[in-house]
Amino acid sequence: VVGGWVLQIGGVEQSHVDLEDPTRLVHEYLRRMGNVLDAVWPAGQPLRIAHLGGGALTLVRYVQVTRPGSEQVVVEIERELPTLVTTALPLPEGTVVEVVSGDAREELAAMEGRRFDAIVLDVFSGEESPSHLATKDFYLEALAHLEDDGLLLVNVGDDAGQRFLAAQVRELEEASAQA
Repeated sequence: VVGGWVLQIGGVEQSHVDLEDPTRLVHEYLRRMGNVLDAVWPAGQPLRIAHLGGGALTLVRYVQVTRPGSEQVVVEIERELPTLVTTALPLPEGTVVEVVSGDAREELAAMEGRRFDAIVLDVFSGEESPSHLATKDFYLEALAHLEDDGLLLVNVGDDAGQRFLAAQVRELEEASAQA
């Protein structure tokens, strides 16, 4: 990709970062997430966001530049990845981000009582989303960490038949009805 850096893990492209313009979101799903954040909250309003899965911290960078003062936490299972990424690709000045190493579900559960304006679920094992992060029980746990007007943004990778997506939607609908 021209004009930035690409993070690949196991030959699979995970993230793209443009250090010159962190608001440039190359991947469509990240552009959509950025657009949703921008449509829901007034421009520039700082947010409290939990990123489950960090990659190259692309959305963290976007939020910092568009919403300075935001409090962000990243949960990343690959312990060395955030340090590797930020050493090679420094975060924008003033970024406030807490990095937690571990499984997204376990670490979110450990944040008992902590609430966020948005939770971004962007976790993959290779090319697939881990199944334990696509259940009604997990969604209930995540929804409990959102403010009343909070949003859960989910990156869904799927096959052509979208069977995994359909199952995820059913689980999330059930959790939403129960929350």
